[in-house]
Amino acid sequence: MAFFSSLVGRRGPSPNVAREISLDDYLYLFDYGTHYSDFLSGMSDRARAIAELFLFRGWAIQFGFHMFSTHPELSVSIMHETVNLLANTLVRAMLAMKYNVKFEQLYADDFTSLLHSRWQQYDGIFQESHTEKDRLAAFRICAAATEHCSASDPVKAMLLTGDYLTLLHQIKEEALRRRILS
Repeated sequence: MAFFSSLVGRRGPSPNVAREISLDDYLYLFDYGTHYSDFLSGMSDRARAIAELFLFRGWAIQFGFHMFSTHPELSVSIMHETVNLLANTLVRAMLAMKYNVKFEQLYADDFTSLLHSRWQQYDGIFQESHTEKDRLAAFRICAAATEHCSASDPVKAMLLTGDYLTLLHQIKEEALRRRILS
């Protein structure tokens, strides 16, 4: 019986799943201006807001794949792939060309320190704030990301929260398709 179930049962994820997932579609082959048009509306520093959304989406992607994976080694691999994409100078050059996002002009910190700082902050908010009723601490995390975008508007934080939850749902669906979540 074990032999038969091994033939028809669920297979595990591909060993190269971290490279097979199109993280670039989630992160930078993504039209920030269109997707976040309501959020960006009225922003005085659109380039900084897009830079922060880029950093936030990077965190949300690695967080989502970590959360929706029953294979810890794969979630670590996906996190490394995400960091490699974020740190890629070509990706940042594309953001500079398309949205005038120039990290070295927007921030005093080097990119790696900035990324580390934001991700630590979002991880800390999650650890401090998630409860039985609010397992994702979504609004608190998105409110912090919204503040980094130089906005303190709760409506903008709600817009970002909706997008964050939608992104997590997409990641969960991808994790199920790729058999990373059983």
